[in-house]
Amino acid sequence: SLSMGSDIESTVHEIILPILKDILGELGDFVTYCHTEFKEFTVEKIYLSGKVSEIRNVGKMIEKLTDMHTDQINPLTSLGVESSSSTHLDAKQGPIFSVPFGLTLRGLQP
Repeated sequence: SLSMGSDIESTVHEIILPILKDILGELGDFVTYCHTEFKEFTVEKIYLSGKVSEIRNVGKMIEKLTDMHTDQINPLTSLGVESSSSTHLDAKQGPIFSVPFGLTLRGLQP
């Protein structure tokens, strides 16, 4: 049984870190390919969205692995939604809406 706090966080990091390394390795391969094919291609920042972006310190882990700044995308805070009991939306849930909001803004249909 895990105790609360740092033991759980440490265990989660042990589980997630190898998966993140694999994903970031794929991302690195893609960036390398783009640099080769498109000489002006640069990556300045990694944007996080969805449920993964809600994992505590995931941005810091990715920054450590990539030496790149990360930012969490939250369309609800961009629209001025705050966390309050007066609305049905909670700004903390914003990252899970990143893709649907983006598709809506682009006018794409599922």
